[in-house]
Amino acid sequence: MDIGPKRLVRWAISIFSGRASSIVGVLVIYAILARVMAKAAFGDYLLMQSIAVAVGFLATGGLNRLVPRDIRRHLSLGEAGKASDIFGRGLVVGIPVLIATTLLTAVMLRFCGAAVGLVVDWKCSLLIAVYILLLSVHQFLAEVLRSLYQVAKASLFAGNTGGPIQIAITLAVFVFLKATIGKGRQLTLIEVMEVHILVLAVLTPILIRFCYAEFRKHGVHAKWDGDIRSTSLWYVSESPALAMSQFATYATSNMDVWIAGNVLPPESVAFYLAPRRLAFLVSSLLQVMNSLVTPIVPDLYAKEEIAKLQQVLRQTATVSAIPTVLISIPLLLAPEMVCTTAFDNTFAPSALPLFVLTLGQVVNSLSGSCGLTLMLTGHQQQALYVNLLCGAAMLAVVGFLGQLDLGPLAIVATLTTCLQFGLLWLAARHYVGVWTHPSTNVGEVMQFGRDLLARKTG
Repeated sequence: MDIGPKRLVRWAISIFSGRASSIVGVLVIYAILARVMAKAAFGDYLLMQSIAVAVGFLATGGLNRLVPRDIRRHLSLGEAGKASDIFGRGLVVGIPVLIATTLLTAVMLRFCGAAVGLVVDWKCSLLIAVYILLLSVHQFLAEVLRSLYQVAKASLFAGNTGGPIQIAITLAVFVFLKATIGKGRQLTLIEVMEVHILVLAVLTPILIRFCYAEFRKHGVHAKWDGDIRSTSLWYVSESPALAMSQFATYATSNMDVWIAGNVLPPESVAFYLAPRRLAFLVSSLLQVMNSLVTPIVPDLYAKEEIAKLQQVLRQTATVSAIPTVLISIPLLLAPEMVCTTAFDNTFAPSALPLFVLTLGQVVNSLSGSCGLTLMLTGHQQQALYVNLLCGAAMLAVVGFLGQLDLGPLAIVATLTTCLQFGLLWLAARHYVGVWTHPSTNVGEVMQFGRDLLARKTG
């Protein structure tokens, strides 16, 4: 398939529309829950969301990257039969891995949740585990759709905390609950989790149907040759490293969340995690671009079109960098006003963490899709080493400093983010041969912008 500027623009618009609506929906959900949940319960909810995304990478066992990557690679070479075999292998391995991880998660949360500041009973731990299972299924199937270049459909369901459809329905439920619950009545974490699970369960069959229809169009079906040995070698050779690399990337970027759950008083956890969510708006456009390039990177890399790959990566980095700067301005100039407006007046102490964490996300965005590029080109181990190094460095600094307050914790987290994405950026150049930062070619950027405007007005 030809990947020209107009096709990139069309995909970018669909991904951006889905991502933007998801971000707005999530922020409104947080604003509602901050008012209808106790501060400690709201902090537990934000902590749970972070844990759910991290465990989700392990629950898919790396297959959310390996299967779509190999399917795209074989389809680009006209090998639909091999793509079918890859999907069959993914199902044979993935289903038991997903179930086992879900059960283990429930047990670990019940007995070890206190290690990250989340103390839950059996009912709540099981609900969180089921939520992770459904969210992982959505993530996997959305990535498969994206590997078939069904970017618009994938954008409806993709997202670390759910796609725009799921978020819109969830938001409608929470708006209804806020309007109907009695005065002084507060929602519990269990009630909030039940809403999320119900919405995901309703949407899962729809997503499965979309994938089945697209597979038929491409001549792909679930086929397994029954060879346990070759399937095991295929999985073990790359998938665990992909899973650990994704987990390590996310865990390193979110380690401060779990540290906050340990070192901060329960009522102060929300004062750190809420502004952190706002700061991550800065790099949200980069996540949109990551979704855009996911099917393109393995395609161009398999064809050894390295110059074209770098051009695409730097174009998309430029597109994400411009709104990054615009979004960061109010967060850096008026952080206290942003926090008190988004949540309520009690969140004024969140201003300093918001300012510091925003700086780290600016660096993240300007580094481009470096980590994703490493994972999609078979260099997941190098990405894993970088993330493990940065995670260990952060733990060492926190251990040395001891008890931390909101501001110092945010500074440590930001310095770790700068180190992490700086090293991944250099690794992408060294191992893949591409730079991933924004382009300085003004003519190239202007052409991409004209294509974008032409698409929107046309």
